[in-house]
Amino acid sequence: MATMKIFRLLPHRAGAHWGHSQNHGEVIVRARSSGEARFVAAHAEAALAHLAGERWFELAASAFRNPLLYRVIRDATGRYEQAGAAQVVSGMARKAAAARRFSIGETGTGWTLA
Repeated sequence: MATMKIFRLLPHRAGAHWGHSQNHGEVIVRARSSGEARFVAAHAEAALAHLAGERWFELAASAFRNPLLYRVIRDATGRYEQAGAAQVVSGMARKAAAARRFSIGETGTGWTLA
């Protein structure tokens, strides 16, 4: 398994860029790269929307994918385990991810909802 890193996805201040996007607050993600961290958070947001009964969710419109809405920085606190699959480890999507058994495939190119 590839070496994983911990990333913090932090929302920028509210402003004109937010439009209809939802601010989920700070989200902590285990991933191989900052890009994968955005990918994991966006898919977990989709799982959360599904649990909330939303029938339509556009991944491309996820706030996590937009650098004007969320910035991504490496977490150096050591509070989170680096070993394991790419996933949300803390934040808004953690509950949805656990409930739906959300995970990234070994190649990092897909995700499953069990």
